[in-house]
Amino acid sequence: MSEVRRESERPRDLEGLLQLARRSGGVRMVIAAADEGFALGAAVEAAQLGFVTPILVGTVERIRRTADEVGLDIGGFELVGTSGDAEAAATAVRMAHDGRADLVMKGSLATSVLLRAVLNHEFGLATGGLLSHVAVFEAPGGDRLVLLTDAGVNINPRFAQKMEIIANAVAVAHRLGIVEPKVAVLAAIEKLTLPAMPATLDAEMLRRLGEAGQFDRCLVGGPLSLDAALSPDRSAHKGTTSPVAGDADVLVTPNIETGNTLYKAIVCIAGKEAAGAVVGAKVPVVVPSRADSVRTKLLSIALAAILSGERA
Repeated sequence: MSEVRRESERPRDLEGLLQLARRSGGVRMVIAAADEGFALGAAVEAAQLGFVTPILVGTVERIRRTADEVGLDIGGFELVGTSGDAEAAATAVRMAHDGRADLVMKGSLATSVLLRAVLNHEFGLATGGLLSHVAVFEAPGGDRLVLLTDAGVNINPRFAQKMEIIANAVAVAHRLGIVEPKVAVLAAIEKLTLPAMPATLDAEMLRRLGEAGQFDRCLVGGPLSLDAALSPDRSAHKGTTSPVAGDADVLVTPNIETGNTLYKAIVCIAGKEAAGAVVGAKVPVVVPSRADSVRTKLLSIALAAILSGERA
């Protein structure tokens, strides 16, 4: 996933993300425990838009009943019968492992069940690197997309894991046409404050590693508060001198509580749409909340389709 897409192809909003996915030519998407109405609705719409071919795994009777209840035509989709969530997850992941699917999506099962299968040593999708979640939303002003990581996988990442989280997010940014992404390592304030705020030390050290060329084709700034990272006016008022300040493409949070809360504030309070996928495995894995809308799941499928190997 290290390819850098041309700047001219860079989507500037989430509708552009959908358009870019439509140019992917279509990828094979397997849904584990596909008897979930919003996931099925998103799969049907993605298939109609031409960027995925869905494969539905789970209890066939429940999948068909759910489709009937929400008025969806799944007659043209491949159905693979399984019994129970663990078997559905294992079957879906094994299909991707064997090259029969290009991305995996969660249906009605728990994220932990699916990720356990992804990390299985026999048939899983691990590459030896860290899995992390990357979300994509529209920046304030709507002129570009911003990435947020990690809101869904790593609870309290150690320093070395934060390095991998940044590397994963930068790779996603490159695939989206952000040639030299500006990475903001977030903290509460912009100065080293120890021992009260250990996240500021990690941010400072990650910035130094970025300056030393540790990360591929990006600028790293930190510690930066959220407003200093995204608002040119606020960063200027604070006198923040980082080249990332006010124009961040990637937001790196110190832990999952910060990341998950920020993601849900974007969606629930600000009312913005977002896409998200787990990266770092052999194929992208879409693990939306079961409460997420059809639209959110569609956008997440589009992001995963763009990221899925040479087809993207």
